[in-house]
Amino acid sequence: MTKFQKIKECLFAVGILLFGVSILAFSDDGYGILISLLALSMFIYGIKNIIYFITMARHMVGGIYLLYRGIIATDLGLFTVSLSNIPKLYVLMYFAILHGFSGGVQLLRALDTKKQGAPGWKIKMLLSLGNLFIAVACIAFIRSEDIVVIIYAVGLFYSAAIRILDAVRKKGIIHIQ
Repeated sequence: MTKFQKIKECLFAVGILLFGVSILAFSDDGYGILISLLALSMFIYGIKNIIYFITMARHMVGGIYLLYRGIIATDLGLFTVSLSNIPKLYVLMYFAILHGFSGGVQLLRALDTKKQGAPGWKIKMLLSLGNLFIAVACIAFIRSEDIVVIIYAVGLFYSAAIRILDAVRKKGIIHIQ
Protein backbone atom coordinates (compact mmCIF):
# COMPACT_ATOMS: atom_id res chain seq x y z
CA MET A 1 0.00 0.00 0.00
CA THR A 2 1.47 3.36 -1.01
CA LYS A 3 1.58 6.35 1.32
CA PHE A 4 -1.19 8.02 -0.66
CA GLN A 5 -3.40 4.94 -0.31
CA LYS A 6 -2.70 4.83 3.44
CA ILE A 7 -3.61 8.50 3.82
CA LYS A 8 -6.75 7.97 1.70
CA GLU A 9 -7.79 4.98 3.83
CA CYS A 10 -7.21 6.90 7.06
CA LEU A 11 -9.23 9.87 5.77
CA PHE A 12 -12.04 7.51 4.79
CA ALA A 13 -11.94 6.06 8.32
CA VAL A 14 -12.15 9.58 9.77
CA GLY A 15 -15.21 10.16 7.57
CA ILE A 16 -16.76 6.99 8.97
CA LEU A 17 -16.03 8.24 12.50
CA LEU A 18 -17.72 11.56 11.69
CA PHE A 19 -20.83 9.74 10.45
CA GLY A 20 -20.88 7.72 13.68
CA VAL A 21 -20.60 10.88 15.76
CA SER A 22 -23.34 12.58 13.74
CA ILE A 23 -25.64 9.61 14.29
CA LEU A 24 -25.06 9.82 18.05
CA ALA A 25 -25.25 13.64 18.15
CA PHE A 26 -28.57 13.75 16.32
CA SER A 27 -30.00 10.72 18.10
CA ASP A 28 -33.58 11.94 17.73
CA ASP A 29 -33.23 11.59 13.94
CA GLY A 30 -30.55 8.86 14.08
CA TYR A 31 -32.83 6.37 12.38
CA GLY A 32 -33.26 8.58 9.31
CA ILE A 33 -29.52 9.25 9.16
CA LEU A 34 -28.88 5.50 9.46
CA ILE A 35 -31.18 4.69 6.54
CA SER A 36 -29.73 7.52 4.43
CA LEU A 37 -26.15 6.48 5.16
CA LEU A 38 -26.83 2.84 4.38
CA ALA A 39 -28.63 3.67 1.12
CA LEU A 40 -25.97 6.16 0.02
CA SER A 41 -23.07 3.83 0.74
CA MET A 42 -24.66 0.91 -1.14
CA PHE A 43 -25.59 3.15 -4.07
CA ILE A 44 -22.08 4.63 -4.35
CA TYR A 45 -20.51 1.17 -4.05
CA GLY A 46 -22.76 -0.13 -6.83
CA ILE A 47 -22.07 2.79 -9.16
CA LYS A 48 -18.32 2.47 -8.48
CA ASN A 49 -18.41 -1.22 -9.47
CA ILE A 50 -20.42 -0.51 -12.61
CA ILE A 51 -18.00 2.23 -13.68
CA TYR A 52 -15.04 -0.03 -12.95
CA PHE A 53 -16.62 -2.76 -15.07
CA ILE A 54 -17.23 -0.38 -17.98
CA THR A 55 -13.73 1.07 -17.87
CA MET A 56 -11.60 -1.97 -17.10
CA ALA A 57 -13.16 -5.12 -15.69
CA ARG A 58 -15.00 -6.09 -18.86
CA HIS A 59 -11.61 -7.16 -20.21
CA MET A 60 -10.81 -9.28 -17.15
CA VAL A 61 -11.60 -12.91 -16.50
CA GLY A 62 -14.61 -12.93 -14.18
CA GLY A 63 -15.15 -9.19 -14.61
CA ILE A 64 -18.84 -9.69 -15.28
CA TYR A 65 -19.29 -10.51 -11.59
CA LEU A 66 -18.31 -6.94 -10.75
CA LEU A 67 -21.12 -5.75 -13.00
CA TYR A 68 -23.58 -8.06 -11.26
CA ARG A 69 -22.33 -6.94 -7.85
CA GLY A 70 -22.67 -3.30 -8.89
CA ILE A 71 -26.21 -3.74 -10.19
CA ILE A 72 -27.32 -5.59 -7.04
CA ALA A 73 -25.71 -3.02 -4.71
CA THR A 74 -27.28 -0.13 -6.65
CA ASP A 75 -30.68 -1.81 -6.47
CA LEU A 76 -30.29 -2.43 -2.74
CA GLY A 77 -29.33 1.22 -2.24
CA LEU A 78 -32.42 2.41 -4.11
CA PHE A 79 -34.56 -0.12 -2.24
CA THR A 80 -33.23 1.15 1.08
CA VAL A 81 -34.26 4.71 0.19
CA SER A 82 -37.82 3.48 -0.37
CA LEU A 83 -37.97 1.95 3.12
CA SER A 84 -38.73 5.25 4.87
CA ASN A 85 -42.51 4.69 4.75
CA ILE A 86 -42.75 1.14 6.12
CA PRO A 87 -42.69 0.13 9.81
CA LYS A 88 -39.27 0.45 11.41
CA LEU A 89 -39.31 -3.15 12.63
CA TYR A 90 -39.00 -4.43 9.05
CA VAL A 91 -36.21 -1.99 8.27
CA LEU A 92 -34.27 -3.11 11.34
CA MET A 93 -34.72 -6.75 10.30
CA TYR A 94 -33.43 -5.84 6.84
CA PHE A 95 -30.49 -4.07 8.45
CA ALA A 96 -29.69 -7.09 10.65
CA ILE A 97 -29.90 -9.47 7.67
CA LEU A 98 -27.54 -7.28 5.61
CA HIS A 99 -24.95 -7.22 8.40
CA GLY A 100 -25.38 -10.92 9.12
CA PHE A 101 -24.87 -11.84 5.48
CA SER A 102 -21.90 -9.50 5.12
CA GLY A 103 -20.34 -10.86 8.32
CA GLY A 104 -20.86 -14.46 7.22
CA VAL A 105 -19.24 -13.86 3.83
CA GLN A 106 -16.33 -12.03 5.45
CA LEU A 107 -15.91 -14.85 7.97
CA LEU A 108 -15.71 -17.42 5.18
CA ARG A 109 -13.17 -15.25 3.34
CA ALA A 110 -11.09 -14.85 6.52
CA LEU A 111 -11.07 -18.60 7.12
CA ASP A 112 -10.08 -19.21 3.50
CA THR A 113 -7.29 -16.64 3.82
CA LYS A 114 -6.07 -18.35 6.99
CA LYS A 115 -6.12 -21.73 5.24
CA GLN A 116 -3.96 -20.32 2.47
CA GLY A 117 -1.47 -19.00 5.03
CA ALA A 118 -1.85 -15.31 4.18
CA PRO A 119 -1.03 -12.87 6.98
CA GLY A 120 -4.11 -10.59 6.60
CA TRP A 121 -6.67 -13.06 7.91
CA LYS A 122 -6.81 -11.61 11.44
CA ILE A 123 -8.08 -8.20 10.30
CA LYS A 124 -10.71 -9.85 8.11
CA MET A 125 -11.75 -12.07 11.01
CA LEU A 126 -12.13 -9.05 13.35
CA LEU A 127 -14.20 -7.20 10.78
CA SER A 128 -16.45 -10.20 10.18
CA LEU A 129 -16.98 -10.77 13.89
CA GLY A 130 -17.91 -7.09 14.26
CA ASN A 131 -20.53 -7.38 11.52
CA LEU A 132 -21.93 -10.57 13.03
CA PHE A 133 -22.07 -8.89 16.46
CA ILE A 134 -24.01 -5.96 14.96
CA ALA A 135 -26.47 -8.38 13.35
CA VAL A 136 -27.03 -10.33 16.58
CA ALA A 137 -27.33 -7.13 18.65
CA CYS A 138 -29.86 -5.69 16.17
CA ILE A 139 -31.98 -8.82 16.44
CA ALA A 140 -31.71 -8.82 20.24
CA PHE A 141 -32.77 -5.16 20.53
CA ILE A 142 -35.07 -5.00 17.53
CA ARG A 143 -37.93 -3.40 19.48
CA SER A 144 -35.84 -0.36 20.49
CA GLU A 145 -34.73 1.69 17.51
CA ASP A 146 -32.64 4.01 19.72
CA ILE A 147 -30.44 1.13 20.87
CA VAL A 148 -30.07 -0.14 17.30
CA VAL A 149 -28.90 3.34 16.22
CA ILE A 150 -26.31 3.29 19.03
CA ILE A 151 -25.21 -0.22 18.00
CA TYR A 152 -24.81 0.97 14.41
CA ALA A 153 -22.73 3.97 15.53
CA VAL A 154 -20.50 1.70 17.62
CA GLY A 155 -20.17 -0.55 14.57
CA LEU A 156 -19.05 2.45 12.52
CA PHE A 157 -16.43 3.29 15.16
CA TYR A 158 -15.26 -0.32 15.10
CA SER A 159 -15.06 -0.37 11.31
CA ALA A 160 -13.08 2.88 11.27
CA ALA A 161 -10.63 1.56 13.87
CA ILE A 162 -10.07 -1.63 11.86
CA ARG A 163 -9.51 0.40 8.67
CA ILE A 164 -6.93 2.62 10.39
CA LEU A 165 -5.22 -0.41 11.91
CA ASP A 166 -5.10 -2.10 8.51
CA ALA A 167 -3.74 1.04 6.84
CA VAL A 168 -0.86 1.60 9.28
CA ARG A 169 0.31 -1.99 9.77
CA LYS A 170 3.29 -3.27 7.85
CA LYS A 171 2.57 -5.61 4.99
CA GLY A 172 4.92 -7.90 3.16
CA ILE A 173 5.87 -6.94 -0.35
CA ILE A 174 6.74 -9.51 -2.97
CA HIS A 175 9.41 -8.42 -5.45
CA ILE A 176 9.64 -10.32 -8.73
CA GLN A 177 12.86 -9.84 -10.66
